[in-house]
Amino acid sequence: MVIELTTAYEAWFQQVNEELAAAPSRNARVKPTVENIESGAVDFKALAEETRRRLNASLEKGQTLAKSCAQQRKSRESKPARGRTMRAKN
Repeated sequence: MVIELTTAYEAWFQQVNEELAAAPSRNARVKPTVENIESGAVDFKALAEETRRRLNASLEKGQTLAKSCAQQRKSRESKPARGRTMRAKN
């Protein structure tokens, strides 16, 4: 494809370039840096809330696991031993 570089084409190309640069990208994930937080590109409160939610979920998961392990240990201790409990005397 051959394109003639006319002034009209260059003006159109410049305009399209500016429009594309101004439009936010669809799936671009902005890194949570100090500069981006200060400029407003990243919502710090939303990031903090997401972190708090993840930490609470992790804490609850650990507590649930610890409770189930404690219950299993308790049930094992309360059951009598199976089989011979004392050595036979010869």
